[in-house]
Amino acid sequence: MAYPTKRNLVNKFGLTAGLDKQIRRTSTAVTANATVTYANVTGLSATVIPGTYRFRAVLPSTVASGTGGIKYAFNYTTAVLSALQSTAKGFTASAVAVQATTTTTTQTDLFTQAAVVILTEIEGTMVVTTGGTVDVQVAQNTSNASNTVALLGGSFEVTRIA
Repeated sequence: MAYPTKRNLVNKFGLTAGLDKQIRRTSTAVTANATVTYANVTGLSATVIPGTYRFRAVLPSTVASGTGGIKYAFNYTTAVLSALQSTAKGFTASAVAVQATTTTTTQTDLFTQAAVVILTEIEGTMVVTTGGTVDVQVAQNTSNASNTVALLGGSFEVTRIA
């Protein structure tokens, strides 16, 4: 009797194993200094196929100056979205900032804050119409000569729900 392999195993919802749930972790800290240009957070990239996904990014950071701040976005390579709904929470030492986003445009801010943010959580859903990759990106909110760093220990979880 032949047993199905992980490559061709289809669960009771018709979802293919391997792309149903992906958990990625940061593999290198990423530093932004005097730039508002987005850069990939190393290791936080997920492959998506057409369908509906739930996502959650947990992004520890250190920001040397509230002037520089921090911002996060998704970058899509080949992937096309027809809908995205997200809520982001940015934690400082004494406050929380919350931001909601519904845009499907690549590199549009999902969270932006001109403060010393030590942790950002971004969660939501997205509808993918064309497969590709989704990368989490970071930059300074305002160009500043002090470091803004996406630290090791971050994660990006993407789960196909339909």
